[in-house]
Amino acid sequence: MDNEEKRQLVRCSLETVVSLHGKSRMGVGFSENISSKGMFINTNEPFEPGKKLGMRFILPSEIKMIKTAGVVCWNRHGNDSFESGLPGMGIRFVDLQPGDHQMLAKYLRSKNLSTFET
Repeated sequence: MDNEEKRQLVRCSLETVVSLHGKSRMGVGFSENISSKGMFINTNEPFEPGKKLGMRFILPSEIKMIKTAGVVCWNRHGNDSFESGLPGMGIRFVDLQPGDHQMLAKYLRSKNLSTFET
């Protein structure tokens, strides 16, 4: 995702537990925000950029868990400067199923976000 695309995507706050699993390790993080294309996950042990991860999380007011895959676009470690923000990683969704995409669209619309890419 280039800088131009990042600026075009509207993000909204989302605080939920995210279960993560890569080929050689698993982890848990807490989402901070979400867009139609990905999310930021706060974790003290972020995966490296380029890694493909399985992900599971639940949107507020939903019962069904979203199970998808994502690619780590960037990460920030806890030992980075305080000004750089929370430790964690930016994830781009790569396998969001149609039903899950619809749930995400509904959630973003409920937050009055007019910029949602289908």
